[in-house]
Amino acid sequence: MKVSLAQYSFLKPALWSYRLEDLDVRLHQAVIIKTILNSGDTASVTWLRDTYTETEIEAVIKNSSVSDWTKKSLHFLTTIYNVAPKLQRF
Repeated sequence: MKVSLAQYSFLKPALWSYRLEDLDVRLHQAVIIKTILNSGDTASVTWLRDTYTETEIEAVIKNSSVSDWTKKSLHFLTTIYNVAPKLQRF
């Protein structure tokens, strides 16, 4: 069953480049987690932590690349979640 983000208008500033009604909480999990952790405010990060388990959030972080994150977000991820994204070389 699709769970749309349309009802959560407070997420729009963080997910500004997406149509909330097209995003599904499960199907687009990685995009939602990365985008909110990179550019979300306190309310959106609180929603994120209420919606996804710590294990789900940590899995997205671990399976991402360092280049997916801002410097500020990288510091937050390593401090709060104690995990780091993959350091990928080209």
